[in-house]
Amino acid sequence: MSSIRESNPSQATDRVTRKFRAILPKAVVLAYALMPVLLQAQQDPDPCNADILKPQAPIPACPICTSAPLPSAPEPGNVTDGAKSALSRAWIDPNGTDKVLQAFGLLISGRPVFSKDSQEWLTVNQQVLAKLIAARPQSGDLFRAVLGNPDRQGEPTVQGLADLVDMLSKASTRGKVDAKIEIEYHHQLFGCTQVIVDQLFTGGGIPALARVNDAFSQKNQYVAMHDLLEAVWAQKHDANRLEQLRTAFAISVDDLAKQVASRIAPAK
Repeated sequence: MSSIRESNPSQATDRVTRKFRAILPKAVVLAYALMPVLLQAQQDPDPCNADILKPQAPIPACPICTSAPLPSAPEPGNVTDGAKSALSRAWIDPNGTDKVLQAFGLLISGRPVFSKDSQEWLTVNQQVLAKLIAARPQSGDLFRAVLGNPDRQGEPTVQGLADLVDMLSKASTRGKVDAKIEIEYHHQLFGCTQVIVDQLFTGGGIPALARVNDAFSQKNQYVAMHDLLEAVWAQKHDANRLEQLRTAFAISVDDLAKQVASRIAPAK
C-alpha cells in the first residue's frame, strides 16, 4: 500500500515550497543581522594591530639579513626636529631598539664607568652618544649636536638640548594626527596600551608594573616610562608596541599612568 507521500508527490512538493518561501525572508533578515558579528570575528581582535596605529616609517622586513646601512630619510631642517625624527626611526628599527632603550636608561640613572678598552673613565654623555650612534649611525652628527658636541673627556663644547630625555620618551613616527580622526585614533591608541599593560600583568610582569606605578605615583614620569618600555620589550621584542606606548605617553601621561594603576589597585 502506497503512502500519502508517494501517492501525492506534487502536494508534498507544494507544501515544502510554501514553507521555504515563508522561512526565506526571516533567514535573510537573520543573515544581515549576524553579518557584523561574523565580520568582527574574522578581524584581528587586537586593537594594537589597527591600521590607524601603524607606524608611518617602514620597519625593515629583515634587519639582520644584511650588514648594509638602513636607508636614511631626509632629516628636518633643524637640530631639534632632526633629532626627534632620527630617534623615532632608531626606536622602530629592531636593530636599534635595544640601544636606544639603554641610552634612555643611562640618561635617567647613568653614572660614569671605566672602559677597559680605552683605559679611561666615560661620562654619561659619552655612553649615551655611543649607544645612539650604534642605533642609527647615519644620524651621528645630530646626536653629537644634541649632546653639545662633547670633547674627548665627554664635556660639552657648545650648548646642547636640555630635553633629550623628553624626546626619547615621546619619539614617534606617527607625527601629527589629522583632526578628523583624532578621537578615533586616541580611542584605538589607549585601547591598545591597555592591552599591552594587561598582557604585561598576565605575562609575569607584575613586579615591573608595581615599580612603574610607584614611579608614576612619585611623579617620576621618565623613570616610569623607561621601566615600562623595558618591561614590555623584555616580554616581547615588538618595536611597534613600544612606539604605541611612547605615543600615548606624549598625549597623556595621566591616562597611561591610570592604566598601569588599574592593575595595581582598584580605582577609588
